[in-house]
Amino acid sequence: MRVFQISRNMQRRLIVGLLVLVVILLTGKVPSSVQPSLVATNNTVKRVIDGDTIVLANGKTVRYIGINTPERGEPFFEEATKANKNLVLGKKVRLVKDVSETDKYNRLLRYVYVGKVFVNRNLVRHGFAAASTYPPDVAYQEVFLEAERLARSENKGLWEPVACTMEAKICPDGSSVGRVPPDCEFAPCPKKSL
Repeated sequence: MRVFQISRNMQRRLIVGLLVLVVILLTGKVPSSVQPSLVATNNTVKRVIDGDTIVLANGKTVRYIGINTPERGEPFFEEATKANKNLVLGKKVRLVKDVSETDKYNRLLRYVYVGKVFVNRNLVRHGFAAASTYPPDVAYQEVFLEAERLARSENKGLWEPVACTMEAKICPDGSSVGRVPPDCEFAPCPKKSL
């Protein structure tokens, strides 16, 4: 029998998720604190900075909510940046706000869509990003965690054995790529099935 250890962060996520589920089941409504804003704005992407940050034609910088990609100089940076460029560069994007307007660097925090493609989720699902939730912006936390679970199970992108041998730094809860907090250990590489 395998015993799984769950970090305090993951325990908190599970409790919050269960509470939200109870509210939904009892009321039939998603709490407004969990729903992303229905107000969406459209703009064209002028530049891609990296795998999770873009610059719009209006000059505003947008940081994708709920995901994290490698920074310049870290393993898989180029691949994540190229994937983001392929998805959004020169295209009209729809930006959807969760709770926070901006981060500490004054970048807009948004969920990003190109047509029907949910860019944040797409990058995680294909292994170019890790799920990385920072409350209060948690509307799609479970969507991103599931996308990452699938990418890991299929050894995609960051989760490929090659990425692991290059020492991609991933927290056990998948919350960080590259810049690992001091109390975070390295996650083992996924094992390939024979």
